[in-house]
Amino acid sequence: MDVASLEIKSRKNNVSAEEWRTRVDLAAAYRLVALFKWDDLVFTHISARVPAVHDEFLNAFSHALHGVFLWGMLMAVVPFGLAWLLKEVPLRTTLGRPVELATQEAAAGATGSESIAEPVAKTAAAR
Repeated sequence: MDVASLEIKSRKNNVSAEEWRTRVDLAAAYRLVALFKWDDLVFTHISARVPAVHDEFLNAFSHALHGVFLWGMLMAVVPFGLAWLLKEVPLRTTLGRPVELATQEAAAGATGSESIAEPVAKTAAAR
């Protein structure tokens, strides 16, 4: 099959005059890029937008995003509010070394250099 024998129907009658003008300008831009051998510089990607179509797309996108934002806010605010209702539990109630920690260190075979250092108590001699 020869490429020249392919029949491509024009879309001129299916689109608005503004969109057709944009398509013609875009085709001219592609031809200029090819003429000046800039194909590798722009990675053969040139884009154009038709303002009327862009406005409709933007309106639809913003309406869809609005719903997603509302559900996302609900999913963030509800757990945040529930977190405020949780009872506060202190992580540690004493300053001394917990017995459970010393037992676990002994079971793991910790030596004096590997164990957790105790806080140094201030003595009268140190002052």
